[in-house]
Amino acid sequence: MMVVCDAIRSHLQLRFSYEGLPRIVEPYLHGVTTAGRPALRAYQIGGSSRHAGAGWRLFGLAKTSGLALLDEPFAIRPEYRSHDRAFRVIHCQVV
Repeated sequence: MMVVCDAIRSHLQLRFSYEGLPRIVEPYLHGVTTAGRPALRAYQIGGSSRHAGAGWRLFGLAKTSGLALLDEPFAIRPEYRSHDRAFRVIHCQVV
């Protein structure tokens, strides 16, 4: 997904709907999970969630719709780890 990698490379937030709920995230890593599914590792900062509050999430891209690049930059969170064991292939990630 080109918009996802553009957001990651530019350190810009993304907005999308995931399983019917609106999300605003800081995208960190896009690739293929060990289960063979395209996914995004991101830090959710806004919108709705079935989980409490902001935090790290793994989003299956097949469950997303309406991806939009926002003109809102983000700083890399110090707890981010580039060696994410949930992924077997990495297409792009923050550096």
